Amino acid sequence: MNESQLLERCKPVPTKERIVFHSNVQYGFSKILREMAFYPKFLPICAYFEHSSPPFYDEMWEINREFLTDIFFHRKDFAEQWNQKFKPKNKATARTFTSPFVWYKEKKKISVSETAKGSIFFIHHTRQDVEREHDKLKIIEKLKSLDKTFQPVTFCFYYLDILKGLHKEYEELGFSIITVGTKENPNYIEEFYKLVRDYKYALTNSIGGHLLFSVNLGIPVSYFEDLEPKHVSNIVGFEDSRVRLRKSAIYQEAKQLFQGENTSIDDNQMQFVNKMLGVKKGTTRFKLMLLLYKSLISYLIFRLKKKTR
Repeated sequence: MNESQLLERCKPVPTKERIVFHSNVQYGFSKILREMAFYPKFLPICAYFEHSSPPFYDEMWEINREFLTDIFFHRKDFAEQWNQKFKPKNKATARTFTSPFVWYKEKKKISVSETAKGSIFFIHHTRQDVEREHDKLKIIEKLKSLDKTFQPVTFCFYYLDILKGLHKEYEELGFSIITVGTKENPNYIEEFYKLVRDYKYALTNSIGGHLLFSVNLGIPVSYFEDLEPKHVSNIVGFEDSRVRLRKSAIYQEAKQLFQGENTSIDDNQMQFVNKMLGVKKGTTRFKLMLLLYKSLISYLIFRLKKKTR
């Protein structure tokens, strides 16, 4: 992609629906969830659905909303944790759901392109108020040392990093740059698969959703821990969250499974990925529809009571 194409993809996209939980709307979730649950576009989604991909922490955290009746996690163990620890207090019932990425992929019968070649490098992205300081020379040295079967390597940058211009130093070295675009794009999931299916391998210096979605699609992922960036943030509690992540068994398992160069996907890797994404474990479409209407009624009653107080 050239510079104008990159920036066009990263432009803000106005949201045309009432947002109850941002995680329900971002990364194209709302569009696909509605298809999954036969739920109309004009009604808000009032149940809570987990952010884009499941977190790699061992313990989940409390989500407290007075109107909340149902909460959805990819991971079965997270749903069980919620129901044991928080349901008695918050009343909401936790359930599992299949990743909208996976559901869309299977519905559209998407697979790796027969002409796929080279590698896509998912570089660890920044966040609002969180910077990642990469060792560029070390990254370049590592990529150049890879076997020719991994070549050429294309960098995939997060939209915030494109807007910050962090891709330019790699572009100047001759690497191709792509981006899925802003997380507010309702077609985010579709755009993700359009890009990723053209690559034979995936490389990364971070553990995240890109790893799970790539492997589920059938693309072997190579994770390079030695290329992890330095994480910099002034957010209160940020360092504590990093420590919790590093101590999490599920995070360490992911690192161990995908560490180093991988040219194939073994059974343990695929089982791990499918478990994380709720594959064949999610709530049925019909039940999901009923639960969304149930959560809508609860939300409307809450809003009505709030107005009459």
